[in-house]
Amino acid sequence: MRTIMSRRVGRRTCSLTAAVITLVSLSTLVLPEIPANAYMTNYDVRPYSPTSFWNTPLPATTPSSPTTAFLGPQVAAEISKFYGHAALNTSSYSPPVYTVDSSQPAVKVAPWNCQNKTWIDPNFVAQISAVPIPPNAVPASGTDSEMVIWQPSTNTEWDLWKARKTSSGWEACWGGKLTNISSGYGSFPAPYGVAASGLGELGGLIRVSELQSGVIDHALAMSVVLTMHGTKSWPADRTDGWSTSADAIPEGLRFRLNPAVNLAALGLSKPVYAIARAMQVYGLVIRDTAGSVALYAEGPESFIAAGQPNPYTAIFGSTPSWKILDGIPWSQLQALPMNYGQP
Repeated sequence: MRTIMSRRVGRRTCSLTAAVITLVSLSTLVLPEIPANAYMTNYDVRPYSPTSFWNTPLPATTPSSPTTAFLGPQVAAEISKFYGHAALNTSSYSPPVYTVDSSQPAVKVAPWNCQNKTWIDPNFVAQISAVPIPPNAVPASGTDSEMVIWQPSTNTEWDLWKARKTSSGWEACWGGKLTNISSGYGSFPAPYGVAASGLGELGGLIRVSELQSGVIDHALAMSVVLTMHGTKSWPADRTDGWSTSADAIPEGLRFRLNPAVNLAALGLSKPVYAIARAMQVYGLVIRDTAGSVALYAEGPESFIAAGQPNPYTAIFGSTPSWKILDGIPWSQLQALPMNYGQP
């Protein structure tokens, strides 16, 4: 069994099934429903501003651009070249989300100099000096060891990279703190945050309860392999892009699944239908460089730490994470213009 996932070294991420496509009006699409089950939570209020690029549906007439139009098929070409599948990171390399209330005590997170820097950023130290991490918290599996702490009562998000709990307490190699997130766009000011593009990890993350309900009302974060060196597209405010190839994709570039694709004709499972519908209605944003094309689902560690079963067993059964998205017609991705939607 192959596992396809994104991996990060230092602060860089290293890491079709053919379908008959019927062209129909987007208005004819009907979203199936999934009954709620024991894993449903009550904390899925969307973070960030309602007008954020994460939360705003794309118009059906969203323009393409001669300079980016060829990049839509390029994603499918990368999938074919790198493992033959687009992964859905459900078991590792995707952050668990710990949503805490106002009563959760804050703890000091010490800076861990895992990269042997000659200078420790005092602003980063201040941002992680008081983080309301629950006592049972566990970071994501994989070498990134990332996690998200979200406190709706204070309107604050912390993204931590290479987080670990030692005998002397919590420490993290990098990350950042976002305040007033309900009115923000969902990106960290450079150089803070976990994603190489600066995008907040909470924004494009596929939540467990969204897969259970069959409704994902926001754009999705995506990683690709060939990210463009030295060029970024809004909403990214930085990049770790490395490729000088003509078909490299800028971090921050936005894509959508062709809205003329009839999803109901593809025979997708209900949770995968929800993912494909979000790709049509809200689109995708390139968040990171990775070893394969991948989307990010909420890490199961927060559920397991709370004594619950891994929720993905009930959602996807025995289907491996690298096979879950095979039914999506990736060749139908459309690239939006550079800096699309920039205020």
